[in-house]
Amino acid sequence: MSLITKYPYIITDLDRTITRKDFTISDKTYEALRIYQLASDYKLILASGQLDLIIKEYADKLQIKIPIISCNMIYGPEKTDRIQMVLNYNKTASKPEYQIEVDTTSDFAEQVRQNKI
Repeated sequence: MSLITKYPYIITDLDRTITRKDFTISDKTYEALRIYQLASDYKLILASGQLDLIIKEYADKLQIKIPIISCNMIYGPEKTDRIQMVLNYNKTASKPEYQIEVDTTSDFAEQVRQNKI
């Protein structure tokens, strides 16, 4: 069974998953991902808690051709239990049709406020 048959898509985080402590991608990791990209017809997906603007540098270097997933905003407005989380995709991230709003419980909202996240 080929690698591509077994893993038609790979979704990976960045921070200390494919990057080192200094947030760089080693030559060995980069080469392995480049080979996967070519063999899979560019089906590597980046998913990260980082802002899409930060991920863009990695996406460009890895020739990402499908949407990236980034979490650019989690906040709990005062006196509300609502948390809004926006997942952005690629260069069209500012368009509303590419944003997904997620509501969570009040317990989570309180944890976010207490930890000043």
